[in-house]
Amino acid sequence: LVQQMQHPPRNPDDKVSPNPDVPLPIFALGSGSDYSSFIDHLGIASLDIGFGGESDGTQYHSRYDDFYWYSHFGDPSFEYGVALAKVGGHAVLRFADAGILPYTFTGFAKHVSDYTNEIEKLNARMHKQTAEKNALIKEDAFKLAADPTQKYVAPGHEAAVPALDFKPLDEAVARLEKAAHAYDAALAAHDGDISRATAAKLNETLISTERQLLYSKGLPKRDWYKHMIYAPGYYTGYGVKTLPGIREAVEQRDWDTARQYINIVAGVLNDFSGRVEQATALLKS
Repeated sequence: LVQQMQHPPRNPDDKVSPNPDVPLPIFALGSGSDYSSFIDHLGIASLDIGFGGESDGTQYHSRYDDFYWYSHFGDPSFEYGVALAKVGGHAVLRFADAGILPYTFTGFAKHVSDYTNEIEKLNARMHKQTAEKNALIKEDAFKLAADPTQKYVAPGHEAAVPALDFKPLDEAVARLEKAAHAYDAALAAHDGDISRATAAKLNETLISTERQLLYSKGLPKRDWYKHMIYAPGYYTGYGVKTLPGIREAVEQRDWDTARQYINIVAGVLNDFSGRVEQATALLKS
């Protein structure tokens, strides 16, 4: 629903603040639910709402997960279901009744910056670790440390890890952060006086921002997944991967693909920033 609601993968130990002035912790979407086709394939901004904190028992996806269990043990007074319906209903009504859709972008920009820094640090760490491992192999350190009574095959040298050029991505993130702050500041300063025609154009622009994060050819080996910021991991199932085209290529030491997707992701971020800049101009017009 809103760009600010796209955050890093959830840590089960994270706590939700009861203070209404503190934003709720909302995390990156992986897969395994209805939103997959919307965000991963169609570029429709999505939000997964649920309640947690209590044990979910052992009945989930079993023959005991039925109406009897729910009405006797899960939620006998049907308060949980009503509360969730109210939360979802109010969120939908908030958007449906908004003159200007309540999108903000600084949260999204901050987390894309974090994702980029994570991958750059991963690349640097792999470069260092591979060089250290190859030095130990050259000195026969693994053979010397092995148990002589056991059969042992020493590891072979690994190809050196290149220092990838992240400049296009860094520049795209910098533009995104600038565009996001400009829009959010303009929205905070806006007095609500806007023509219906301009509001309609502005809302259409805001809705289209998520579409800019799609790449028509999709991710490597799975072109159905077209979103370049979020996707379920190729090897992790439901678990989310951020900047998946770059991150998974680095993890698999596929440097050509990593270089390719650095430029692809930079391109979609620039397209995204361009739409945000258009929205800012409309808001100020």
